[in-house]
Amino acid sequence: MKIEMQIFELSRVIARHLAGEITDDERQYLDSWLAASSRHRELLERVRDEQLAREKLLVYERVDVEEALSRFLVEKHARSRRARFARFTRYAGSVALVVALAAIWLGRDREVAPVVDDDGPLLPLLASRVTLTTASGELLELPTTLSPEQQIGAGHLLKQDSGLTRILPVTRDESASYRVITVPRGGEFKILLGDGTKVWINAETKFFFPLEFTGDERRVKLEGEAYFEVAGDPSRAFIVETPRASVTVRGTSFNLSSGDWHGRTVATLVSGSVAFRVKESGEEIPMRPGEQVALSGDRWDKREVIPSFYTSWREGWLSFSSARLEEMLDAVSRWYNVEIIFVREQSKEILYTGQVRKYEDFREVLNIISLTRSVRFSVDKRTIYVY
Repeated sequence: MKIEMQIFELSRVIARHLAGEITDDERQYLDSWLAASSRHRELLERVRDEQLAREKLLVYERVDVEEALSRFLVEKHARSRRARFARFTRYAGSVALVVALAAIWLGRDREVAPVVDDDGPLLPLLASRVTLTTASGELLELPTTLSPEQQIGAGHLLKQDSGLTRILPVTRDESASYRVITVPRGGEFKILLGDGTKVWINAETKFFFPLEFTGDERRVKLEGEAYFEVAGDPSRAFIVETPRASVTVRGTSFNLSSGDWHGRTVATLVSGSVAFRVKESGEEIPMRPGEQVALSGDRWDKREVIPSFYTSWREGWLSFSSARLEEMLDAVSRWYNVEIIFVREQSKEILYTGQVRKYEDFREVLNIISLTRSVRFSVDKRTIYVY
């Protein structure tokens, strides 16, 4: 039997064993494999708990398996087998098992060691201190749970509206002056602006806005990441400024990120149309739904993307499509409030495609990555070392 067929057949048999559906012939095949090596028995032990295995499959099957397996084969000079592996993936009972078994057969098992587990689960540290800086410079803490209406400080009234927070002035003297919402690592905040625009503000972000828009435009500022559903108003454009670019719309949905944590300004359009303007050159790039513009330094590029990969963070997922490992871990670190240290610089350039549920144990995420890439992790409290 070809080696790749062995890998997929064994993964199918183990998956059936975990599900309690194994036949007598499959049992004999599995027993023979287990008797051949203590490493085989250790692998089965790691996934013996059926319920845990099923839960993990929901995560593992989001990994770019074909690419990961192709990597194993390429390093063994077997490029011609890629197509066969792609065809076989739909028969595999468990992506996690397939990749682990491939590592064992191809001599890579020493590179898929599990993450060091010092302190139990590594879960997000949910930040509670989202703050509002008033026009006068007063710093107010925005409560994480709101009654239908409550006052904070001397001049601001908070109202709940369909899960979003509307901030109203007690007096209208300074309603057009800018306020700042600051969301720390591990936090999120949703706000309803005075014109009806909805804004989801991601972790490690500052959002500058007036309580009411006046004049012939609606202008806000962003340092970090936010998702916008802009209320339509043909007479007044909605403009989002970032340090190096701006996006102009009249009624649309889009995601915009700009910050020191990745060094780029990235706009992803979900619906409607926008104009992305580079501040330094004044160049304008029109965008259509499904397009993304990324500005890095003085250079920009536009490409077609699946918007949900870049907007799913507001629905409880962190999604990545061919992202550099450095960018992927930077994004995840803002939610989990962890520090990432790359011991091996070349590991930053590894590409990763997959999804992470924002409330999962981060050690599980790291184990998934280590199964599909030649990279290892160790964890010391909330510091993660990448080798």
